[in-house]
Amino acid sequence: MGRTGSRIPVGGLTWEDVKSKLETETDYKIKPYDDDLNLVIDLAAIPDVLTGKDADSVDGHDAGTEADQVLVLDANGLVPIGNIPSRLLKPIAHIEVTSAVSSVDITGLDGDTDEAYLILIVGYLTGDGSNDYHTLLQINDDTTNYIQASYFRHENSGGSTNSNVDTTPTSGISLGRNAWQSSGDIATIAFLRAKSGRHRSCTVLHFFRRGGYDNYCHGAVTGGTWKNSDANITKLTINFQGNSFEGIITIYAVRL
Repeated sequence: MGRTGSRIPVGGLTWEDVKSKLETETDYKIKPYDDDLNLVIDLAAIPDVLTGKDADSVDGHDAGTEADQVLVLDANGLVPIGNIPSRLLKPIAHIEVTSAVSSVDITGLDGDTDEAYLILIVGYLTGDGSNDYHTLLQINDDTTNYIQASYFRHENSGGSTNSNVDTTPTSGISLGRNAWQSSGDIATIAFLRAKSGRHRSCTVLHFFRRGGYDNYCHGAVTGGTWKNSDANITKLTINFQGNSFEGIITIYAVRL
């Protein structure tokens, strides 16, 4: 195959011929920007069928609706804020408690919209030295209308381990308790159904470590139910009872 300078003929055409066809003939949709055929694609020459489309047009889904939460893209391939699906883990409260308190209220909630709550508690409990108090989750100021599952705990007590079923409260859903009438670190995760129409069940994982002791700690799993299936949840109270608390409480709305 012969050469014309540095240009290699293709199919009997010189590179100048090929370049001319790419730039002028309607059957060719990829055009070079410059004279060197450097393979840069002119975006303006991309066929119209690939531009101006959103997720609906591309994949056929009914995007951004309750039925099908697919992100909708605009013509620039971006996600408009208004099209981001509402089914997200949304932080609705973040409370940093720097001075010890015996309870924390979270108000202004809308359980029927939020559907479920993920509750995270990390901090330090100061006990009164004479009682093991449960931390309680109380809903809409109700202190009577609860069913509590058995509070099962496994503990390392002075180097020996044991497991037992503990007494449980009825004035709220237990979020765990301290032990040995003492103070210590806590970490709690709770998941609560918020939407009305059924009883509001809650599952809880809890850890407590007695302050100053590496071999006095326990982990627990429990749960409970608020027996009210009609009222919309507008308020949650984290009640530490006779303990005082310092730390962080974060609550997420979980839209299912």
